[in-house]
Amino acid sequence: MDDDLPYIWSLPRRNFFSTLWFGFTWPIRFLLYVTVPDPRKIRKLYPITFIICIVWIALISYKIFWMLTVIGKYNAITGKVYNIYLLFVFQVIHLVFQILLWD
Repeated sequence: MDDDLPYIWSLPRRNFFSTLWFGFTWPIRFLLYVTVPDPRKIRKLYPITFIICIVWIALISYKIFWMLTVIGKYNAITGKVYNIYLLFVFQVIHLVFQILLWD
C-alpha cells in the first residue's frame, strides 16, 4: 500500500474475493475514517477516539436490536426463541467488528 494514501482508498490487488470484500466493507470503513480520529497521528486523541468508538458500538447495537425487534414482530416469533436469538447476536457482535475492520 502507498504510505501517501489512507487504507480506505487503496484497492487490494491480491485476488477477486479480496477486491469484492473491499467493496462490501468500504462504506463502513469510510464512515469510520471520517468520524473516528486517528490517535496514531495525534497521541492526545486517544480518549476522544475511545469515546467515539463506544458511541459507534452503541449505535450499531441499538440498530441491530431494533431490526431484530421489527423482524420478530413481523414474523410473530415467540419470546423464548427471540430471546435466545438476541443472546446469540449480542455475543458475537465483537466478531462482526473484527471481520469488518481487520484485513
